[in-house]
Amino acid sequence: MQIKLPIVGPAVLMVVLCAAPALGQSPAARRTRSGKTEVPVAIAKFEGTLAALDKKQLLLKLEGEQSLTFRINRKTRFFLDGKQTSASRLSVDAAVTVEGMKEMNGELLAVTVSAGKHQHPPGLPPAQPSGAENRL
Repeated sequence: MQIKLPIVGPAVLMVVLCAAPALGQSPAARRTRSGKTEVPVAIAKFEGTLAALDKKQLLLKLEGEQSLTFRINRKTRFFLDGKQTSASRLSVDAAVTVEGMKEMNGELLAVTVSAGKHQHPPGLPPAQPSGAENRL
């Protein structure tokens, strides 16, 4: 019984190629319009007072003497009383909730900024404490 070698070579190559995942092919990764692969990152919630706001960044004053600077981009969404609004409608010294993420360069990016009665974006329930925060 002879095995035809020309068939075995392509069959092995096919198995190897099908087993290797494609670049950026993971359930969490997604490809943008520009062709870049984006991997989602964790978003953290910060509550404080809006100390300053301009077109490129906002300054959030936390309890005590701490403050955080967040970069703002075209994807940042602003909410006032649970309704989407523009950044100019938010007033300095207002109590706000900022949901942000840390970028690759170390800067913080504001994803959503909420002020007023409903300090969370509509459609998303406010974070409920689970009681596990204080456990080790």
